[in-house]
Amino acid sequence: MTIGNIQIELPEPVYSLLNTSRGGLPAVVVVNSALLDFPNPEIFPWCLSIKITYSDLAKNEMPTAKEQELLNKVSDKIEISTLESKSILGSDNALFVARSTWAGVRELVFQVHDPKSAHHTLQKLVEREEWPLDWAYEIQRDPEWSEARVFMQLFTSANGAES
Repeated sequence: MTIGNIQIELPEPVYSLLNTSRGGLPAVVVVNSALLDFPNPEIFPWCLSIKITYSDLAKNEMPTAKEQELLNKVSDKIEISTLESKSILGSDNALFVARSTWAGVRELVFQVHDPKSAHHTLQKLVEREEWPLDWAYEIQRDPEWSEARVFMQLFTSANGAES
């Protein structure tokens, strides 16, 4: 990725699966641990959170096997489109941070460079087809990566490392 005169090497994602709990319920979280030491967080100062709701619940408010299959299809489609989107300068616009499934919600979290490009990509997705599960997104300025840090701390805690 090149921005102005800055050349940035984006790390290949390293997906780490964590089984944890929140509010007394199980949570399954996938964290991109390659971002733990990402040297240029200021280039991606916006947090994009996409929440997909599911209602076919199994034990402990996790999705049933059938709902999990549908949830994976929907979230994969959204994730791929988000990661393939380009910034206004034509470079990669999003970094995958985490995927969390807990209490009837699958959340996809990204750090993005250009929020307008991310919004445009997601609006096209919303308009392009009927979705079998409801989903919504929110983009907030987060230059400190506060939301990402929550997921990174889960990873470092699970692995006994300091955050």
